[in-house]
Amino acid sequence: MPNTVSSTTAILFFSRSAQAEASEKFAGHGGVGDRIATALIGRTLRVLSGVRLPVYHFDESRQEGSTFGERLGGCLREVFDFGYESVIVVGNDAPRLTARHLHAAADRLLAGDVIGPNGRGGIYILGLHRTTFESTSIREACWQTESLYDELAGLLEGVQILPGLNDCNTVADIRQNWSRWKHLLPTLAGVLTDEVAAVDRGFRCAGCRFRRFTIGRAPPVAA
Repeated sequence: MPNTVSSTTAILFFSRSAQAEASEKFAGHGGVGDRIATALIGRTLRVLSGVRLPVYHFDESRQEGSTFGERLGGCLREVFDFGYESVIVVGNDAPRLTARHLHAAADRLLAGDVIGPNGRGGIYILGLHRTTFESTSIREACWQTESLYDELAGLLEGVQILPGLNDCNTVADIRQNWSRWKHLLPTLAGVLTDEVAAVDRGFRCAGCRFRRFTIGRAPPVAA
């Protein structure tokens, strides 16, 4: 990776803690939700540890603002204030994210801002230059909606598009993608057996511990 990139680019890992992530997206704090969130965050941290860029991790304890855009914008501002000219943002919900994707994003920043689609109309990665951040209304983008990718593709000048990666926001996502994710998240094998059955029964059994799980959208995209 060119030194002109590595010396001026940082990674922002924008993620809730495992407990908060489980509560928001995976049927509440405890049990299967905690296992999923912990596995996703742990894998992302392992990937980031292998990237030749400084990493800043902001969970909810370091995020300020009433909206997703305000919280992300505040964290971006803090990293840019450290003196970097570009920042790559990732979240915890793309199990197939690798160091190669992050190095590709850093390289593509030489030509423009960077996004990668998540298959639901959102993104799993965002690379921004300081000039873009200061001249566009990134905070007001339609974060956590199915229109985000299209909006950013039109908003960011000279945008570079990375290959798409499916994200993980529900137990159903693990089922659907397990053949591709099982070597990445082996500790979640049990989620597809007894614990998933417990979640399913929750929709039919009023006394079941797991009564619901909700579809949440994680940040784009980073510790």
